[in-house]
Amino acid sequence: MKTLTGIFAATLIIGSFVIAFVGIALMNTRGAPVGFVFISAALALIFGIALDRLSSGKRCPKCAEKVKERASICRYCNHSFTSA
Repeated sequence: MKTLTGIFAATLIIGSFVIAFVGIALMNTRGAPVGFVFISAALALIFGIALDRLSSGKRCPKCAEKVKERASICRYCNHSFTSA
């Protein structure tokens, strides 16, 4: 089962590649250096991955799905989190 954050991350990654290819096509027609476009696409990809990693939540030790930080029971496998 895919989580919303996984779909969000995949959308960011695919979107970064689409933007990069469109940007390369547009920049080449206007004479901009291709290296600039590749650096911009790489930064967009890194930004998208960082957003996914920084999103709030914790991983369930039993099923490895991301759940809310304050969850006491995993909604996927019903694992009970012990309070520390």
